[in-house]
Amino acid sequence: MRPRLGKHWKKEEILQTLYKACIKPNVPILLLVTLAAGCSGSEVSSTSGFSISAISSNTRSWSEDNGSGTWGKFHIHGLSKPELVSVVNAGGSHPVRAGAQSIRIERRAGGCVGQDCVNQSERTEITPEGLERNGDSTWYAWSIYHKDYVWLQNGVSPWEGQFKALSGPMVMQFVMDEHRGMDVTFDHFEGWRPRSVISKSQINNRWHDILVHAKWSSGADGLIRVWVNGHLKVERRGKNFSGDSLLFRFGIYAPQINRAGSRPTQVVYFDEIMRGPTCQSVSQFMACPAG
Repeated sequence: MRPRLGKHWKKEEILQTLYKACIKPNVPILLLVTLAAGCSGSEVSSTSGFSISAISSNTRSWSEDNGSGTWGKFHIHGLSKPELVSVVNAGGSHPVRAGAQSIRIERRAGGCVGQDCVNQSERTEITPEGLERNGDSTWYAWSIYHKDYVWLQNGVSPWEGQFKALSGPMVMQFVMDEHRGMDVTFDHFEGWRPRSVISKSQINNRWHDILVHAKWSSGADGLIRVWVNGHLKVERRGKNFSGDSLLFRFGIYAPQINRAGSRPTQVVYFDEIMRGPTCQSVSQFMACPAG
């Protein structure tokens, strides 16, 4: 079922010349995820870790190990509540894909901020600064874990990853469908035609490794391929770029969640969120395709 979307926000600008997301006087200021060191090596790019810091009078900070490739700085979306994002350590009830830490994302009832409350939507999202341009050929990888995941009903399908034109439409979304599992859609270019990448029966309480290669193009030579756990799930050719640049978001965004009836808390973990110019620079858990 296609989620029915309402109005979201009027404008997005770049924070510190790169990104700013609908900040209003009553909206908590963004958190920044700042890389602590640059990439190294010709294979899997890594850093010595990155830190999450709140820019406020009551600064809180965490650190998360391992790298992020060429993403640059990260920001918590201005319509997210910072306390719903945390960096957690391995052991106990927290899963970690590699290293000693992962990023925990929570969406809970009443967790909206600003315009999302007006739209009856809820989100906890993080956005890297790195932008994609027309003609770029880029590789991405991340791992995701759904902790005792509870599905929303009535066609409310949270987005857990999206590529979005900086001042325009969503061009590619990873959505959680209550009947199918995780799908990929390209709604702006072809209408709502979801492609399954993880079946519903395989979602809960296990790590899934996602690898994406995109040649971003406003013409017919565009290409997007998506692998999950080493298996090619999606290959789409044709136009896939809109506007003058694209940004990426990950986390949980539930549009018009009022339609779902009950609003159970959802928890998703992300780890090893990588971006780079080659498959070898980002892929840690699956072999790179030939050619």
